[in-house]
Amino acid sequence: DYGQTSNPAGAFRSVSAGDFFTCGVRLNDTVACWGLNGYGQATAPAGRFRSVSAGGLHACGLTTDGVIACWGLNVAGQASPPRERFRSVTAGANHTCGVRTDNSVVCWGSDSSGQTSMPVTFKSVSAGGAHTCAVEANDTVACWGYDKFGQLSAPKEKFKSVSAGGDHTCGLRINDTVACWGRNDLGQSSPPAGTFDSVSAGGDHTCAVRTDRIMVCWGSNTFGQASPPGGTFRSVSAGSNNTCGVRTDYTLACWGSNGSLQSTPPAGQFSVVSAGSRYTCALRVEATAVCWGISRADLKPPPAGKLKSVTVGGTHACGLRADDSVICWGLGVAGESNPPPERFVSVSAGYTHTCGVRTDHIVACWGDDRNGQL
Repeated sequence: DYGQTSNPAGAFRSVSAGDFFTCGVRLNDTVACWGLNGYGQATAPAGRFRSVSAGGLHACGLTTDGVIACWGLNVAGQASPPRERFRSVTAGANHTCGVRTDNSVVCWGSDSSGQTSMPVTFKSVSAGGAHTCAVEANDTVACWGYDKFGQLSAPKEKFKSVSAGGDHTCGLRINDTVACWGRNDLGQSSPPAGTFDSVSAGGDHTCAVRTDRIMVCWGSNTFGQASPPGGTFRSVSAGSNNTCGVRTDYTLACWGSNGSLQSTPPAGQFSVVSAGSRYTCALRVEATAVCWGISRADLKPPPAGKLKSVTVGGTHACGLRADDSVICWGLGVAGESNPPPERFVSVSAGYTHTCGVRTDHIVACWGDDRNGQL
């Protein structure tokens, strides 16, 4: 007995038991520890804490400003947290893990059994209405969030890409055929046969570019969003009730709902286009962003300078800068326009949330999490 069960006087909000020592957060947000103290694990630092976690011979706490502080044995680096902002922290025997503010997980310390090696990395991610899907490093698809219509139930196959729509999801298999799952009351999850270069799931419709560059769409056509024009296309983006595509001559074509002029694109040549709800953005061939559609005084304009990519959600948009940071604009209502200060390889805007694949191939999300889509 090292006194780990002989707690000090006073009132506590939470408590965590480690190996022969214990720590707790008092009502005044300070941390107290007791028990075995051979490595300083029971000597908590001063300061105010939201939580504390006692591990093997070390402990870590989340300060009220979101920074992690650790103390005790540090032979494997388990008490050396990264200088980032976190939501929570948990200490193991000789390693520690934390959930960042973007809901991604990072671990440090001993990796003798793979305990700090994140098991899943991703190639790409797509944020939908209230769900998110991503292509894992092994080419399988993982989805999370709202699942009323089975939009999270990806088939156990290999995919090149995935697109999360309103309440359905579609993916491009490695054999270039399309598979869709989720809501199908309007045929939005019933793709035609054939081979495709890309697919984009919208609100209640889906569009895809065939390998012969012809555009095909299926599902709801209430606003004409599933009636593409003729000609050949390089890419497509299905919005809520509208669709836009980049033609093979790099000009834009949009069709469907146009109440906010979201389907009235500007002239010029473009490399990519992204259609949202009432807001559409594109990158000109010189890599500058231009947007059109909803017009409000509080709508932030696209940034100056060049971008590597652009993605539009409901009424917000995000782009990837040359330094791999993400910048967002438009009208954000739930934090979807507040990206973390990290580096990304891709980004995808959903209706009221945004997700990106970081340069370490971990998915990070921000914004609305009412359905677990983060």
